[in-house]
Amino acid sequence: MSPATSRNGHGPTGQQADVDLDLLYSYWPAQDGAPTPLYEAPASANVRVLIGGHEVQWTLRGHDEGAVFARLQTLLARKEVTPLPARPAPRQGQGPPRRSQGA
Repeated sequence: MSPATSRNGHGPTGQQADVDLDLLYSYWPAQDGAPTPLYEAPASANVRVLIGGHEVQWTLRGHDEGAVFARLQTLLARKEVTPLPARPAPRQGQGPPRRSQGA
């Protein structure tokens, strides 16, 4: 750290925002070594729903499939959570739309 930067490494010393950040950081406990890694949850579920007219993807994670499923049922039972409207099925023999090839 050069003398021209504050203890938090942002900008020259003495700017009020940096002084405020240094004060905030002084209250945080020091980190001991490397952070604990976050492992992938053994059970998870993703669901797309409407909440207040907005499409939301909600991810539920846990250690037990039964518990995640129970939480999913609880989520879907909430009155402000509604299913997405059904998408129209593609017509028989019609694949996904293709991009036109420009010149």
